[in-house]
Amino acid sequence: MGPARFRFSTEFHGNSSEGHQFDDRSIIKDVNNTVLTKIVLYHDQFIDSLTMHYTGSCTPVTRGSSAGTRTEIVLGPGEFITTVKGLFYGNKFAQLLFTTNKGVDFGPYGGNKNNSTSQFAWNAGDNSPTVLAGRIGLLYFTGRADSYIRQLRATFAVYPIATKASTTVKFERLVPTEPATCGVDLSSFARNMMSPVVALHVGPDPIVFHAYEDTLCRIPFFRAALQGQFQEAIEKKITIPEEKPEIISALIEYICTSNYTYTYADDTATDLNGAPTPDLTQGCFHVHVYAVASMYDCPSLVSNALHNFVEVLSQLDGMDIVRLWQAAYEKGLTLPLCAEAGLIAEFTMIMPKLLKGLYKTDGEGMDKMVAEFPALASDIMRFLVSD
Repeated sequence: MGPARFRFSTEFHGNSSEGHQFDDRSIIKDVNNTVLTKIVLYHDQFIDSLTMHYTGSCTPVTRGSSAGTRTEIVLGPGEFITTVKGLFYGNKFAQLLFTTNKGVDFGPYGGNKNNSTSQFAWNAGDNSPTVLAGRIGLLYFTGRADSYIRQLRATFAVYPIATKASTTVKFERLVPTEPATCGVDLSSFARNMMSPVVALHVGPDPIVFHAYEDTLCRIPFFRAALQGQFQEAIEKKITIPEEKPEIISALIEYICTSNYTYTYADDTATDLNGAPTPDLTQGCFHVHVYAVASMYDCPSLVSNALHNFVEVLSQLDGMDIVRLWQAAYEKGLTLPLCAEAGLIAEFTMIMPKLLKGLYKTDGEGMDKMVAEFPALASDIMRFLVSD
């Protein structure tokens, strides 16, 4: 076991009698190596809840209630929170503002402010040795919560020094149009981290994502919006009301890491390794990612989503296979397209026998599919007659 990680905690601020006690240290399995990657907040006039996300196998726990506006603070590689400021009014937190080591402000979130409001500020450098200057960041919160955040204490810890850049994305990585004139030759990764932060408001009841402008500009749609003569370029805000937040989240995750994560409900069945068991819902998720990747002209994500779709498809049984194809055809993802991509060679070999079996077990369902999805029925018939 290596040396213990340097940590220090602030004083408690807030109401010490209302709400239930919590300590996010309890969800961190390896306190010496875990890194904070994301904070999800719900807020309106007050701070309704906080959810901390970490590297490793830590399971996030929401402290408070899921009311108000949902906001995600996503931290980039090598980025951590160095300052937490806020306002406290009556018996709950009214505002929170987070600042990172990159000089980026997230917030303020919340809104209640009057003459009776008390202020507080926690800085990473307040109780840290000089030798660790610039390496101390927020790790977790302790406090009290019910329908609001009632009390908080922050624990800061030393963060590792980044030794390498993030994984190279397979499609174009743009050089900023106006590089910072700092007299230093910077990598494209460093230039990305110096670009402005853009707020993406996604969904009919908007969820807010924050991402660096140069990261988003790897996608043609975002590049046109943020570097053209549009209001989005001035406000650094893009509204996407028609898309599902979890799908745009997958798009952003992919352009940052060359991969994306399937988001699933807490009651989803899992295997022995804790991974979600492939089902119709998971297959539909990959279909939606494929559709968004196609719309936003991200060919490598199209390929990734196709691969994940076929992997789920090959593990389904019965009419779930046909239902997933129906969902795919609605989004323009067709059986011939997958076949031409060389992704389902083995699957198409067993498809005729499988579909003939389905007619025996659920002929009515198959007849309904033929009537409602003639294009899918036609493509399936091609495989049936090939046997």
